[in-house]
Amino acid sequence: MLFTINDLPKDDRPRERLLKNGPTSLSDYELLAIILRTGNKKLSCLDLAKKVISQFKNIGAFNEITISELKEIEGIKDAKAIEILASIEFGKRVCNYYERRVCLKDRTLAYKYIRYDLENLKHEEFRVYYLDVRGGLVECKTLSIGCVSSATCDLREVVKWALKLSSYHIIVSHNHPTGDPSPSDEDINFTRNLIIYCENMGIKIVDHLIIGKNSYYSFDQDYIFRD
Repeated sequence: MLFTINDLPKDDRPRERLLKNGPTSLSDYELLAIILRTGNKKLSCLDLAKKVISQFKNIGAFNEITISELKEIEGIKDAKAIEILASIEFGKRVCNYYERRVCLKDRTLAYKYIRYDLENLKHEEFRVYYLDVRGGLVECKTLSIGCVSSATCDLREVVKWALKLSSYHIIVSHNHPTGDPSPSDEDINFTRNLIIYCENMGIKIVDHLIIGKNSYYSFDQDYIFRD
């Protein structure tokens, strides 16, 4: 006979435990089980959730998961794959939502805003965050997408968008897929050239943040911060 969630004592069921103790009391697979809602003829909802999570190296891999990859797992069809992806995207948007009045000149806030878009990517991306006079975000532009090892950016592109957006304070950022935010010699030379080029155009680089895994490097502080 298939074991189901309803066979569990009521206080041990994920939904009831979430209501009583909050979402942080649940494991990763229990949260996923709530999203999936049902199992199949072979697996309970909890067992199916465990199977889905076990297919990947770690939960961070879900950041770039695709519907086709999910559907390769027995018991996951279009409907459940869509539910999982929609939940992941919603979570990203919640994590990345900041009111425009939040001052991104504060590197800690900037890191929290930037990190979830960049820290799990398997390739490097270079992004520029254009700020208003109070430090509020006007717009973010992805100006370069690189391979596993590097992303390069045309300095003129950085300035072009600053002038178009009337933004004279900017934060630049890129990620290191290795997870180590330590700057390379190329990163250091690029940042120096960018600062000089932008200053000549009346634009201030507030900071260059390199995003690693649960950590970041601030050129303004010349220091590595870890969670």
